[in-house]
Amino acid sequence: MVVVAIIGILAAIATPDLLSMLRNSRTKSDIRDIYSAIQYARMAAVKENQDADIVFDVTAKTYTVSVGVNTRKSGTLHPTSDLYTNLTGNSFSFNSRGMSDDLSDATALSTESTENQFPCVFIHQIGAAYYLRCRISYGGSVSTQISTDGTTWH
Repeated sequence: MVVVAIIGILAAIATPDLLSMLRNSRTKSDIRDIYSAIQYARMAAVKENQDADIVFDVTAKTYTVSVGVNTRKSGTLHPTSDLYTNLTGNSFSFNSRGMSDDLSDATALSTESTENQFPCVFIHQIGAAYYLRCRISYGGSVSTQISTDGTTWH
């Protein structure tokens, strides 16, 4: 009987950690999907010598990559993910050289730093300990960054 009580206590202690770990894992999975889609759009633009667009539907939590008029890749994020961007129209384009056509369209989320004026896609899992973002540089390269408060990025 004592063993059963100890197991019950340990399970009660471990459950919140497992739930937090699950939320954090979903956040990482979603940002990897977004990163992959952005990289795919950039490579497809160069390979096919055409503009490539990636459109984010923040309400449906989906993304679509198109090259020319053809949809090439799409995906749906986890239902509990919070997806948002600083992109005008929630879309982004790469030209045939793999460089951004939309850097001037990014709207700053913070007027304090030019860092936030780069095009970004943000993911936050409701209840997760941190935020993740994909940031697109002037040259078209993509990086992921982490934040515990959604404003200071590392």
